[in-house]
Parts: sequence; structure tokens; C-alpha cells
Amino acid sequence: MKLFQSFFILFFALQLVEGQQLHRTVCFEHFAKSGGTYIRTILRQLDIDFIISNEFERACDKNKHFVIGALREPASYYVSMWSYGAKLSGRFFDSFEFGDGEPVINGLPLYGDPEDNQYFINWYNHITSVNPYGLWTYRVMYKYYNGSYLMDDVKHLVSPAYDNYEVEFIDILTHNVNCWIETSFMEENIRVCLQQYAAETGYPLNEPQLEETLIEGRKLGHNKSKHRECSYYWTPKLLTILLAKDGPLIKALNATICKEEYTTAFQGIS
Repeated sequence: MKLFQSFFILFFALQLVEGQQLHRTVCFEHFAKSGGTYIRTILRQLDIDFIISNEFERACDKNKHFVIGALREPASYYVSMWSYGAKLSGRFFDSFEFGDGEPVINGLPLYGDPEDNQYFINWYNHITSVNPYGLWTYRVMYKYYNGSYLMDDVKHLVSPAYDNYEVEFIDILTHNVNCWIETSFMEENIRVCLQQYAAETGYPLNEPQLEETLIEGRKLGHNKSKHRECSYYWTPKLLTILLAKDGPLIKALNATICKEEYTTAFQGIS
């Protein structure tokens, strides 16, 4: 099942009943390692008027804008985040304090050859040891949920006594975003979002131009990080940590794990 597939069906149905609002600027909610460079390239090539709400901003207002949200499933998100830092650059890499300059903490190298998954194992073990919940959960919560009191919000949603967190979280998402682009289905989701934008605002979408732009965008618009296939890096032990740290939102959003249904990916993991 595609990431958020059942959520998207509900989400689209809710959008239809809200009615059309004309003359809205596109506001793109950028989420790191989710194809933002490619999406921005497509919007520019089509000469669509848009603004960007950067990763740690919450600048989009659905009452004023047609809001496009970006997300990536957590397993490949972590791999891409780590491998981008393997170039010894990037905003997240720069957030570490490596002392003598080498990417080593507590004697363990966190970055190195992206073909060697031991570096990823060291990195993931370190970043998950710092906080009670996963980086992916925190960033999704900040970007698309409350954005103010992350620890309290996460505790609220994952509390065993609170049985309705999936409903509340999805309800918040449907009220903050008009259309979603998920990395695994990038081109398909871009088509759907721009068709929805055209239908709601009267924008004269040129479908043949869109297809040409998607093809051209593959060549021009990716901010790639070098790594092997996602599943190569995830040992059973790491999957156990992923389930513990990001499990509630993975389940709420019906997220895949390296393009595999989470129920299958976590089979035998507790």
C-alpha cells in the first residue's frame, strides 16, 4: 500500500467539500530530503507563482494559499539524511560538535563510506539516544502539527491512554495542507496536486508542458545523496529502535518502510 494511501483518500474527499477558492498563491511546505529541489524546479519551469516555507518555518496559510506539503517515509528519510552528511556537509551535519573536526563521537565514526552501513548504524544509534522520539517524528510534528511544544505534543499523541491520536493528527493535517507530495510517488503526486490547483484556482495548466517539465526536471532538479538501497542499512536491531521512536506516527500515517508496508517490515520486531 502506498504511503498515506488511505489518508489521502479521506483527505481528497474533505477537500472537495470545502469548495473552490480562486487566485491563491502556491505555498510549498519544504521538508528536508523529500524532493524539495525537484518540486521547486517544476514549479519554476511552469511559471507558477509560489512561495516557500522552509524546513523550520511555518509560513503557509491555507486560508490564503494553496498549500502543498512534502513528506518522506522515515526509513529512507534517515538514510538520505545520513548519506548527505557523508559528504561532510549539510545543515544537519553542521549541527554536530565534532571537536577536532573528525566526524567521531564517543570513539565511533558517524560518517564515512556510504557503502558501509556500519557508519549509518553508528549515526542512527547516536541520534536516537539523544531524544525519546525520532527525528522524523519531531520534524513532522513541528512542520505539520502544532509547532510549538513538541515534547508535550508527542507525549499527548503517543500516550497509551489516548486512543484517538491517529484521528486527531490526520484531522490537523487535512486542515493545514491542500495536497501532498510523497517522495516515493513524486511525479504522480505532483500531477495530482497541480491538477487540483488548476481546478480550484482556474490556473491554466498545460498538461503536455507539465509532462515535458517532469522529464526535464529529472535532469535538473535533484539534490541527491549517494547511498545504496534503503533496506541495506536497516538491521533488525535498528528496526526495533525505529518502531520504538517513530512507531506511533508510522502507524497513524500508514507509512511504508523502505517502500514495504510497515506491518510486513516490522514482522517479528517488538
